[in-house]
Amino acid sequence: MTATHTRARDLGLPLPGTPGPHNAITDVPGVEVGFSTVKSLAAAPGDRQIYTGVTAVLPRGHSRTPNPMWAGQFDFNGNGEMTGTHWIADAGYFLGPVCLTNTHSIGIVHHATVGWMIEQYAEHFRHHAWAMPVVAETYDGLVNAVKSLEAEIASLPAKPEELLNIARRGMELRAELNFLFESSEGNFVYWFERRAKGVFVAATPIDVSTLLRERLFEPFETIVLTSATLAVGGRFDFLKQRLGVHMASERVLPSEFDFPTQALLYIPSSLPDVRDPAFPERAAEVFGILRARRRLERHRRQDDLVERGETTKQEACCLWDARVPAECGAQFEKNA
Repeated sequence: MTATHTRARDLGLPLPGTPGPHNAITDVPGVEVGFSTVKSLAAAPGDRQIYTGVTAVLPRGHSRTPNPMWAGQFDFNGNGEMTGTHWIADAGYFLGPVCLTNTHSIGIVHHATVGWMIEQYAEHFRHHAWAMPVVAETYDGLVNAVKSLEAEIASLPAKPEELLNIARRGMELRAELNFLFESSEGNFVYWFERRAKGVFVAATPIDVSTLLRERLFEPFETIVLTSATLAVGGRFDFLKQRLGVHMASERVLPSEFDFPTQALLYIPSSLPDVRDPAFPERAAEVFGILRARRRLERHRRQDDLVERGETTKQEACCLWDARVPAECGAQFEKNA
């Protein structure tokens, strides 16, 4: 088994421990994983429609002896079903496979897994024993709902353009959901975020060169790219490699920005590594000091302008901080 997704450590997250050669559960000696998908869509209303599957984890592989595994269980929320958890909470271990399936298939998967265990551990079950596999659900109601909508629209004798648009959008949503939750494409980072009361799932490509070449550079004869930050060291080599541009006419124009007098680069040597848990607090402290020094320097420059008679105190304040007009009056009153 080969890991194809971008892993957390690839992004620089400081996770404890050392991963195995494939960074996968099957790196653990003896563990086996398999899956099966069952798909049969309805051709007309009332027809049977099946879209389900099962993933089975065998902690001891195909061993004929049911050796126990230490285990624990934790609820992230109150939804979802999982068999075998009472025994795990009571005894701290379990025997047999761990199976994942869709919401309404727990019963049949549990029944089938019990049959597999009785057959696989035949000698064990000749004596007083029982089978209590762990079977858990993964919610797929959203995908199934979109599929049902598509099947209902497809079965209608008359299909107005509005319904066809809904069906097309349903197919797009289903494809996007399948990509986000089932894809093994390793060129994407899969992530989610919570905003207000919603949870948003997304996939962001790591290498965009192929995507841009297929959808932008090859279909169009001429593409013009302009920006103040495209060149690195006066060359476009890095940009062309990242964007997948093979042939291009190039020109770097001199910048009108006076970097030596209008820019300041400050790299605090006392800050810890960004992966250090103490970094956020220490960075906030350092940059708070920098902001205070900048405000002090600004006020000194204001005083110099006023002493030379080039402007008034209030005009100087507004000149240096025009983005916050309300501060001008308050600062003028404070220093009057």
